[in-house]
Amino acid sequence: MVWIVGGGRDEMPSISLSGLLGGAVTLAVPLVFGSLSGVLSERVGVVNIAIEGQLLFGAFSAAVVGTITGNPFVGLVAAAVAGALVSLVLAVVSIKYLVN
Repeated sequence: MVWIVGGGRDEMPSISLSGLLGGAVTLAVPLVFGSLSGVLSERVGVVNIAIEGQLLFGAFSAAVVGTITGNPFVGLVAAAVAGALVSLVLAVVSIKYLVN
């Protein structure tokens, strides 16, 4: 990650503090979204232990579907559907079977 943020394949790569901080903020966006979803689910009273799985399953399905179709927007829709399916499994298990 430092190599990518520092300039990649430039002849004279320089690793600057501003580049590293910008890269850290950019790479932290999925973690912030995961944290916010955890806070939201805790506030409604459901312990969601599948947040990382939802993110990973959505990212994987977006990559696969986007590659197969060649359309990134279809990949984004597939990511949303895949994340919703994982959350549906959590909802069914926690509501119907009262698993915490």
